Amino acid sequence: MGRLFGTDGVRGVANEEPMTPETVVKIGRAVAYLTRDAGRQASIVIGKDTRLTGYMLECALTSGICSMGVDVLLVGPLPTPGIAFIVRSLRADAGVVISASHNPFEDNGIKFFSGDGFKLPDEVEARVEALVLSGEIDAIRPRAREVGKAYRIGDALGRYIEFAKRTIPKGITFKGMRVVVDCAHGAAYKASPTLLRELGAEVVPLNVAPDGFNINAGCGSLHPQGMQAAVREHRADVGCAHDGDADRVILADETGALVDGDQILAMCALDLKRRGALRGDTVVATVMSNVGLEHALTAHGIRLIRTAVGDRYVLEEMLRGNYNLGGEQLQPGGGAVRPRHLPGPQHDGGRAHHGAAGPLPGPAAWQAPLGAPAMHDGAPPGPGQRPGGPAGGPHVAPERAAGARGGRGRPGWQRPTPGPVLRDRAGRAGDGGGGGPGADRGAGPLAGCRHREGTRGVANSRPPPSSRGEPLLRPIPRQGCVAAHPGRAAAARGRSRTRSHRVSCSRCAGKVGVEGVMERAGARRGPRLAVNVDHIATIRQARGGRDPDPVAAAALAELAGAEGIIVQLREDRRHIQDRDLRLLRETVKTRLNLEMAATEEMAGIAASVRPDLVTLVPERRQELTTEGGLEVAGQRRRLTAVVGPLQGAGIPVSLFIDPEEEQAEAAKAVGAAAVELHTGRYAEGRGEAAREALAALIRAARFAAGTGLAVSAGHGLNYANVEPVAAIPEVEELNIGHSIVARAALVGMDRAVREMLTRIRGARG
Repeated sequence: MGRLFGTDGVRGVANEEPMTPETVVKIGRAVAYLTRDAGRQASIVIGKDTRLTGYMLECALTSGICSMGVDVLLVGPLPTPGIAFIVRSLRADAGVVISASHNPFEDNGIKFFSGDGFKLPDEVEARVEALVLSGEIDAIRPRAREVGKAYRIGDALGRYIEFAKRTIPKGITFKGMRVVVDCAHGAAYKASPTLLRELGAEVVPLNVAPDGFNINAGCGSLHPQGMQAAVREHRADVGCAHDGDADRVILADETGALVDGDQILAMCALDLKRRGALRGDTVVATVMSNVGLEHALTAHGIRLIRTAVGDRYVLEEMLRGNYNLGGEQLQPGGGAVRPRHLPGPQHDGGRAHHGAAGPLPGPAAWQAPLGAPAMHDGAPPGPGQRPGGPAGGPHVAPERAAGARGGRGRPGWQRPTPGPVLRDRAGRAGDGGGGGPGADRGAGPLAGCRHREGTRGVANSRPPPSSRGEPLLRPIPRQGCVAAHPGRAAAARGRSRTRSHRVSCSRCAGKVGVEGVMERAGARRGPRLAVNVDHIATIRQARGGRDPDPVAAAALAELAGAEGIIVQLREDRRHIQDRDLRLLRETVKTRLNLEMAATEEMAGIAASVRPDLVTLVPERRQELTTEGGLEVAGQRRRLTAVVGPLQGAGIPVSLFIDPEEEQAEAAKAVGAAAVELHTGRYAEGRGEAAREALAALIRAARFAAGTGLAVSAGHGLNYANVEPVAAIPEVEELNIGHSIVARAALVGMDRAVREMLTRIRGARG
């Protein structure tokens, strides 16, 4: 037997090597062996599509995994992104999908992904392969009392559908829409129709009667003709066709015509651009995308970056450049992802139209060779204008595209094929397995899995700062100084990001009072929002159960646009637990800020977990919440003993202080990288007391930034009082918890975070 892993897990003809029960048992044992955790009981989720041979392989995997002392959580037929979501929902350590995707019934396969929803790293796959092929795994056997158990998870489908529904903004409705959905007799045969109905659509389901043999047979994304005919017959607004494991989808408009993948990508890009949400005004695609896409995007001031073929290269480029939209054009059967904040079906006189991007070019405009490209309006480039020129034109990522076409950095023309794979970085890998235009919007960090071929989307995520070499608090030079001294712009951009720009000239000093802050409020976008999820854990601990889960709340907050997650691990563990902290470190994709007391125990935990930032706070067991800032000036020696080792280990430290210059100066003296200004007196004050407290915050923020400290603020801030603090130019981040959690209890985390972001960003114009 040769290699086990191919481009998308292990795949082959069922009951022939390597897809035999004997080999699959060994594969399950090897994965479980690498998953085991000596400190706790590990678990692995197993899901599948509707192939008859799935039962055989499910039993084999279960046997192998349990034999290594790891529990198995069986969820049955479920779309691939749904299985990835369940892994997160159940806090499992890994997930397995038994499916051969769009391949015929006779084939089957096994795809693995880790507990965070990404595909297994190449080195882990290589280790699994070595354990199996060398026979080494055969000699590793736990004792009988240590074997694992298998559990059937009965509510997996319901969990996934509810999650997918929550990702769709309330302003988008499917009521009055008629949707044709072809489930290919596969994993989405229940999920997609149910989801669309619950969202208000009238559903015309096709191929939803799996018998174990008919998966992908003349239907689904490989054969969309039946879906197209049904759209016309039933006068539907939209049609969609899945493949066997629902990790891709083909779309058709109300006429039954297939919608070109590049057109969908352009539509999403133009909508995000219109709303000011397209990061860097950039879209990432592969060399398979047509040149017409380039011209359509360039005409709207959007740059296109190309990579080599493969969704992994699209994802890598998006992570590298912090872009939030990318896509891959595949052969028929390719998938479309509709992440949560991309355009979705909207109504216009009772008929659906695609988002709000405006008219898009027809197929002829997209299928233009480089020699005579057609622009989005049918016009060729102007005199001397090279398609994809430097003026906002497309760009080929050289390390991705070089060699992709015979070593040329510039791709040749490729005829587009239906069905893109879209990526929107909202957290983890995700794809359109939920079915239909609404279900595909469920692709988010909890709803997908990054496989080399089968993964389809990453929505609104950011890599941990440690992977980008960036600190949590990234001071921004004062715009006034750069504007007043154009020659300093380059120097300001090149200055270390770990230190604020210290203004030293009279032209930049400006006014000192609240009026001066308001005049400079429009200088930049506004501070980042970091959400504290402690109160989610407080509710959970009140009942002693597992819900609500602060880890899930953090993911939802990130999906909604939060740029940081905060937790306080108190010595009495009254809300956040050690396990929560470990899981958050593994799953938070923005920045994790650990608030803690300055004790030896907490310093050891921080050194082990390695959050992106540690904030030292005062802690008294009798208090309901933190009451006042650290008295830094009076305990410099003690704080230095904690700050020094953490900073030396590469973990930046912030101190939670009252807004006093003396405390900021002391924080600088003990070696802190940042301070968080306590806003409690301002938040609780009224009238003149509140104005005086705000003035103190302004003075303290200016002083602290002038010493080189990064500045954040928080405590007691809510929707009514946040804007004046957000307007302080030196404040780079606002840390808010209780008011957002309280609002989320009424309207959901997504809306609560977005409403707060609206107020923060509105504070600076």
